[in-house]
Amino acid sequence: MDIENVHETLLIENKIKLHGIRWFVGFVLFVCGFLVMFAWHFFGVINEVLSEYFQVSESTIDWLTMSAAFGEIFGGPIIGFLFVLRPTVVKMWYIVMILTTVSAFVIFAIVIYIKKYLILCMIAEFAVGTITMVFFALLPLTATVWFGEREQATIMGIGWLSMMIAVLVASIVPMAIFSENENSENEMAHLSLLLVGIAAVGIIFLGCVCLFVPNAPKIPPSYAELQRLKIAEGNNTGTCATALWRFAKEVKFILVDRVSATLFVIFAVVDAIFVAEYMLAPASSRILEYQNITVQVSLHETSESRGNVLLSYSVGGLIGCVGMGFLADKMKAYNPLANILGISICVSVTASLLGYIYRAKLLEYTSNFLYGLTTLAFYPFIQEIIKQHVYPSVQESTQGIFVVMIGSVLFVVIPYVMRIAMMKFAKVAFYAISVSIFIIIEMLIISIKPTMNRFIYDSNKENSADNDYNHDED
Repeated sequence: MDIENVHETLLIENKIKLHGIRWFVGFVLFVCGFLVMFAWHFFGVINEVLSEYFQVSESTIDWLTMSAAFGEIFGGPIIGFLFVLRPTVVKMWYIVMILTTVSAFVIFAIVIYIKKYLILCMIAEFAVGTITMVFFALLPLTATVWFGEREQATIMGIGWLSMMIAVLVASIVPMAIFSENENSENEMAHLSLLLVGIAAVGIIFLGCVCLFVPNAPKIPPSYAELQRLKIAEGNNTGTCATALWRFAKEVKFILVDRVSATLFVIFAVVDAIFVAEYMLAPASSRILEYQNITVQVSLHETSESRGNVLLSYSVGGLIGCVGMGFLADKMKAYNPLANILGISICVSVTASLLGYIYRAKLLEYTSNFLYGLTTLAFYPFIQEIIKQHVYPSVQESTQGIFVVMIGSVLFVVIPYVMRIAMMKFAKVAFYAISVSIFIIIEMLIISIKPTMNRFIYDSNKENSADNDYNHDED
């Protein structure tokens, strides 16, 4: 029987089902997010130590992280096109993503151990950035394919949780390895061993995906997913030219529709600011001079200071992304959550500024925690609202990819501007820019009224199916 007819039959007969294996799939998504983000961010915490070890400038080490952003920009259109070309393929992308990250970890370990060929790490980071687009495409797609309508923001929050845990581990572990003034050769050997161990974990999960995870459930978990499958099965028979045309039409819809374009901009700017803060967390020598601090600070102390700052952001982010995902699923509404988030982040950034000016560490770490919480709460919330508003005109993979493509451009622009501002005017400039940007974001939040198209469709279909079932019984 034709697949499309099967799905039509399931729709008529009210055949939807939640499968227990979906939580294992969610765990695999969690692990993949961890691997990708750890590979991206762990260089950032110890860039001073690495620059000393490889005898290169700090800006050269910064380019390890920036290479991943350029990989996103390069890979976004290609990955987006491939997802549109074969919209029902899911499992293969998990395999490709894990293989790429495992290979990157092995390259990192070898280069650090032999202390040569740093350019290979940049190439590997570029590949990690490219494959990150696969993760961002799979994040909303996995939620749709495997989870019910009231679970999807939660699973996206768990996906963002994995990335925050990765950044948290990337902040703590290198800090622990380099906490003592030991021989750098021994420390780097330990770091290489850590990277090999993470690669081994990736290989184990690759085997689990190949053996235990199907491409998709036999019976879809929601009516909206049934509709997506009917559309996707028709697209599977198209040519490369038609797939490219469909991808272009989806991108055009995002750009032309004012509400969706605004949502994408809000998401991308918040993400770029958060990444910028991670890049600018360390107290560089010029900033120490600006603060009139004459005490010499070692590279190890600088890395520890950065790690403590990143730790407070990350812990707040852990709570924010999962908590907001749960609330978004329960409420399925844009207001008042959007306005609360906009106001809260302005307050937290202002508190961070006060903590920096008065050098109150407790206030600074507390405000950093709140900043991480409110910023990361934006991620699953805005992504859920985007998914709802553009349904069914833009498929999930394009949503995830396009928002990161915008963010990748801002990853290059915003951190560069803020680094220049910080070097000249210290961290006051960073917070002044942040407050200004988030005030603009709050104005954008108020200016739009997204609709929950997907949830409305699913609810109407469920009510219709229930009515038909009751009528048949009568």
